[in-house]
Amino acid sequence: MYRKTHHVVFISKDNCHLCDEMWNELMKAGREIPLVVRTQTITEAKKAEYDRYRDKVPVLLIDGGEVFRYRASAREIIDALKKSDE
Repeated sequence: MYRKTHHVVFISKDNCHLCDEMWNELMKAGREIPLVVRTQTITEAKKAEYDRYRDKVPVLLIDGGEVFRYRASAREIIDALKKSDE
């Protein structure tokens, strides 16, 4: 059982099938590890984030650091969350 709650930012855009896929995998991971998820569309991003990620969504930030772009399985997300505990 994991006690630490991870803060995750999911950056996406509308009508993005990769975003939908990563979101579903993130939700699967959240069934195993406590998450606080903040969703943000790229159009809502601050200028620096927009410039950095505008053509690179979806992006997943875990505990403030970029961990995945484009694709991630639930297992990969869980492994990254566990690694951030170390």
